[in-house]
Amino acid sequence: MLRASVLAFIAVLAAPAQSKWVVPSFHDLTIRTRETRGLSHPMVTTWYFKGPRERNELLPDGSLNRQPFTASIMQCDLRTQIRLFEHTKTYISLVDHSRDTDRDAEEARRRNRPPRPQPVFGPEVTVTSESVDTGERRPIGPYEAHHIKTTLTIEPSKEAASKPGRVEIDGWYLDLPGLYCHEDSTRENGPPIAGWLMLVRGSIRDHAIFKILGTPPRGLVVEETAKQRQAGNTIVNKTELVEVSDQPLDESLFEVPPDYVLKEKPEGHTLLRTPDFNSPQP
Repeated sequence: MLRASVLAFIAVLAAPAQSKWVVPSFHDLTIRTRETRGLSHPMVTTWYFKGPRERNELLPDGSLNRQPFTASIMQCDLRTQIRLFEHTKTYISLVDHSRDTDRDAEEARRRNRPPRPQPVFGPEVTVTSESVDTGERRPIGPYEAHHIKTTLTIEPSKEAASKPGRVEIDGWYLDLPGLYCHEDSTRENGPPIAGWLMLVRGSIRDHAIFKILGTPPRGLVVEETAKQRQAGNTIVNKTELVEVSDQPLDESLFEVPPDYVLKEKPEGHTLLRTPDFNSPQP
């Protein structure tokens, strides 16, 4: 099995672009998708949108326990993210105290700092992401999804430990202005694809050089097929659209249940741009 050992590739490629915090006004909408990565058990994600708030839940497909083992609520109007843990009936609350003026001041401080010593880079590996909008559109609830095909290639230099690889991604992405409480959900450093898993065999000593061609996908992944080809192997990761509903949603979905207890915020946690389902459970 291929191992994901060049973690720097993934961290940089998946990094979201900096954009302004906004308070959206979503139509009531429920979206449910099923994601399968290779031979792993499928996971079902349910998204809820209403006014200035969004919620998502993650649950193994076919689980007898219908309660999600983790859920995240974004209260854009309060600049707050809440994480719910159903099995312990606890939650944590992360508040963004920053403002655009704070970011401007930080940028000014950054410009005035003395230059840091340049790191010593290892063998080069070129990672190229090329996205093509097919022009196809389709309505999903009151919104519109667009069809984008992305190709991700890894080309290591002769001295690099990483192996050549290629990922072909065919997806539909839903335009939701204000998604994640930000004005733009495009990830300019790489494809914002929830259903793909880029596996690289190599060394963290390799130095990645990124090339972005075309406009990366933006919005919520509603359908996607990613085929990774490397060393004669093919791994398929797939996201399927299971359900769409525009029925009115109860506002209580976007609040902390009354029987939940506040858990002390783990050290090092900050407000996330996107939900993190991989964080340790309490």
